[in-house]
Amino acid sequence: FHGEPDNAAVVSRIFLVGFASIAIFGPALGRALDAHGRKRGTIAACMVYTFGALSTASSSLPVLFAGRAIGGLGTNLLSSAPESWMVSEALRGGTDATVGSAYLSETFGLAYSYDPVVAILSGQIAGWAAKRNGPVGPFMLLPAFLFGGCLIAAVFWGENRAPTTSSSMDEATATVRDGAREIWKDKKLLLLGAVQSLFEGSMYIFVSQWPPAMAAAVEQVYGNEAGVPFGTIFSCFMACCMIGSTIFTKFASSGIFLERQGTRMLL
Repeated sequence: FHGEPDNAAVVSRIFLVGFASIAIFGPALGRALDAHGRKRGTIAACMVYTFGALSTASSSLPVLFAGRAIGGLGTNLLSSAPESWMVSEALRGGTDATVGSAYLSETFGLAYSYDPVVAILSGQIAGWAAKRNGPVGPFMLLPAFLFGGCLIAAVFWGENRAPTTSSSMDEATATVRDGAREIWKDKKLLLLGAVQSLFEGSMYIFVSQWPPAMAAAVEQVYGNEAGVPFGTIFSCFMACCMIGSTIFTKFASSGIFLERQGTRMLL
């Protein structure tokens, strides 16, 4: 990076900037979506993520840090704006809320069922792009998909915002401290958050460490010239996720005590 060696510590700091951006700006972005509209938030997410992806073409460390921070903002928006829009559209103003809830449940079910399939295809496309244009190839391809999503939202979506009732106004003025206080009051919610945080933390450690570990193992066995098919490996991970989701669905429908099974899998 313009004279500074690329090592695990630098890569870890770049990761950390993205996660810090998510944590710092998440509450404010959530309120902004409610106030200014979920459609605008989705379009903004596509634009912001595009800038983050294009920053990977730079060899300047400050640009990479800035791009990762911008990518954190995009992650915040993409993980909240589209789903908030869909839930609001399904439940607002209809004559029968039950029908909207049924369609919503069906849509989420289809999304979670086909997410691994899309991820597997994405891994293959990313592997092809990396083979043609190097490590930044997938990031250079990403804006095309983001533009497609942005175009669909801009043309076919109507805008929706949070209702301006007295209760929603109270929620809009709530702070992170208020949220932490509510979590502390409900011990079950506190324990759920602790388990989720520990699981997510271990997962992100794995995400950041498996590529260099895999590259070192391949280099040791096959030599310095051997390449690692990261896209294919990612597709294999996503295939395992699909298998796990299928097994979980079977367990849930058969009445198996899921908490106990989850504990066994974590152990």
